Amino acid sequence: MKSGSKNLSILYSLCALLLYILSDFITKKYLHSTSILDISIMRFAVGLPLIIFLSTPLLKDRHAIGFAIVNTVNSMAGVYALTSGSLAGFAIASQMRPLFVSGFGILFFGALYSRKIIKLLLVAFVASVFVFSRDTDLHQTANIFFVITVILQSASFAAFGSHHTNRDVLGFTGLYNLVGFLTCLFLRVVFWRETAIDFDAIGYSVCNALIALAASLLVILGYRTKYKVQASAINYLRLPISLVLASTFFNETVTIVTAAGSLFIIAIVYEIGRSKVEPEIGPLLDPQEKRL
Repeated sequence: MKSGSKNLSILYSLCALLLYILSDFITKKYLHSTSILDISIMRFAVGLPLIIFLSTPLLKDRHAIGFAIVNTVNSMAGVYALTSGSLAGFAIASQMRPLFVSGFGILFFGALYSRKIIKLLLVAFVASVFVFSRDTDLHQTANIFFVITVILQSASFAAFGSHHTNRDVLGFTGLYNLVGFLTCLFLRVVFWRETAIDFDAIGYSVCNALIALAASLLVILGYRTKYKVQASAINYLRLPISLVLASTFFNETVTIVTAAGSLFIIAIVYEIGRSKVEPEIGPLLDPQEKRL
């Protein structure tokens, strides 16, 4: 790979980050009165064309289908957190995902990490719990529910990653959008009398969905090179930017403890990302006996 490929990978990730933040902003600012199902249906519908990459084996794979279902729930919970909870809480919970993925990978799925990485994971987890417990503004039902789904998604991701490789990413994205669309459409039909369709917000919903899809595709492009660590490091900027937006545009109170703790977590996750994999410790539990 040439240095240009590295720069291009970082550029893809940076553009994806900015688009994701823009999508969060639009959801929080202009779609807070729109139902979760309507926002989610539009997002999944825009991504449906990706089913052309869906292979028959993947469609029959129970791990892939289970992962798609968990991701659908997490996506809807994310919309719920943005529309009904705090942007700061949403950003902090999202930033904890790689910690949970690594943790579940070590415990249940045979992931190998050095003692340094395991220590960093423990410190980051304790710091995350401390930040959430100290800031009462983050204790909203929507944010707590999103944290729960992030944990479930991370466990599912650790399991899915032990069976699949990056070559499945486009096919899985198509499966995820298909499962999400059918699930949300079914729920919308069942509960169609509960919430009226917000036709005034359709333009924002379409725009938001297209932005989120573009961000997802850019992430895929950025991760299809050998510079995954450099590309993923860009994502750690999402939390501080989101905290600034939460304080500036949505009058959310971001305490010094929350800001400092969040930056500390980012530093640890970044250090984990740039650390070399030195297998010193294997799975803490037998992966054959502990399958999710």
